[in-house]
Amino acid sequence: MTKLGLYFDVRNPPQWRRPYPELYQRTLELCVRADRAGMHRIWLTEHHGFDDGYLPQPLTLAAAIAARTERVRLGTAVLLAGLRHPVQLAEEAAIVDIISDGRLDLGVGTGYRPTEFALFGIDDSKRFAAVESAVREIVRLWDEEIVTPRPVQDPMSMWGGFFGPRGARFAGELGMGLLAIDPRLLEPYRAGLEAGGRPADTARMAGVLSVVLADDPEAAWPRIAPHVAYQADSYNRHAIMGTDQNPFPPADPERMRNPKPGREPRVVVATPDDAAAFIRRRVAGLPVEEVFIWATIGAMPDDVVDRHLELAVELRDLLLEDD
Repeated sequence: MTKLGLYFDVRNPPQWRRPYPELYQRTLELCVRADRAGMHRIWLTEHHGFDDGYLPQPLTLAAAIAARTERVRLGTAVLLAGLRHPVQLAEEAAIVDIISDGRLDLGVGTGYRPTEFALFGIDDSKRFAAVESAVREIVRLWDEEIVTPRPVQDPMSMWGGFFGPRGARFAGELGMGLLAIDPRLLEPYRAGLEAGGRPADTARMAGVLSVVLADDPEAAWPRIAPHVAYQADSYNRHAIMGTDQNPFPPADPERMRNPKPGREPRVVVATPDDAAAFIRRRVAGLPVEEVFIWATIGAMPDDVVDRHLELAVELRDLLLEDD
């Protein structure tokens, strides 16, 4: 049984820009709709200095969502722990957990953009060690009640968004879930669980897949493709900001959807039935607790997003039917 969540980055691309209060109100409305529809979790991501306003403070938005929802869990995938003082992070996370009555999933990661660390005046050469230290300190601050109030959850539900064996092992050692759907990381993750005194079969994974749901995927694709290309180009451009050249060619959404034989598509536009089959294939043999899909990719048209989220309820039910 694989649960289904939704992923928000709250982008506001220049070519489709709307007033930010309107964008955030729309985002909150979609989150309330997801809560009422019984979706499992809302995940929020983080970046800084993007020209489209990419969500920079996920816990701030999580608090607003928590105040408007009742059941849906709220996760960060990921919060860049190395950019914050552990005391600040421990306090902010605790407040979100209190407002939500224990519905926070604190997912942390290292980050990869030098410009973001420079913006905060932080050396990025030791970013992984900084995250390790921050996570251990946050847990200590809660356990020893150095910061108050404490979270509702004891222990807090925590996830590690790491994409290499070192991070996977570290997530296991601390008993965190692993925010990656990657079979290559399962062995080091389980080894970390055992090193931390936990059974290997307590492993739990989750991750994002770029799936857009539509009644007629071929008819919907021309309206979705420009937004898929925008998202890919934006990630590429911001990954190399501060350098003199952009080594990436413009994104080809057709190739992203229909890659060469033997390669997985980077975006899937499908009916709920076909999307469920794709997800089952991707998670086969892995202890995947949840897959989350973008609520919108690159600010897709509102009517496309609305139908995508309506069909997400059907996809959720199909995945819950699996043993």
